[in-house]
Amino acid sequence: MVILNINRLKNALAHIYMDGVGKKDVQHMYRLFKNESPNNATSFNPNMLADTLHLSREQLFNIIVRGLVHELLEMHWVVNCHHCAAIVNGVRALQELSDANYCQRCQVRFDNFADHNIIVELSLHPQILNRSEPHKAGNRHDYQHDNRPPLTALELSGYPQFREK
Repeated sequence: MVILNINRLKNALAHIYMDGVGKKDVQHMYRLFKNESPNNATSFNPNMLADTLHLSREQLFNIIVRGLVHELLEMHWVVNCHHCAAIVNGVRALQELSDANYCQRCQVRFDNFADHNIIVELSLHPQILNRSEPHKAGNRHDYQHDNRPPLTALELSGYPQFREK
């Protein structure tokens, strides 16, 4: 069972607003997360925010960084197979990733590349989204059937404010 804590959502959004995220973007995020099924906020493609809120790349990266700092968002690094796009690994820190992975579906070993198959997945922070079970990165999202391109590790790590935080 997943329960959205509205007070903690408001608090985190207030902090990212005070840290420079635009009022309109904060209001749109509040409505988005408040009206969205809590189960859909357990993992999502960051580009969903960009599409839904009509954000530029710079605005999206700014929201991600501010959201992580102020515990609005939680980030996971997800590895998918080069061949079938199946999710084969998901971790909370890049240091936890190995250089290579194995896809059970394709029965092939492959190398990880930050610009291709290591992608960023977001969820609302656990203090905002109370789950009966801990979140497992890559557990819900099927990137093969998402029309939005995933945000790669290389794209996000190339953003200067992300590297600073």
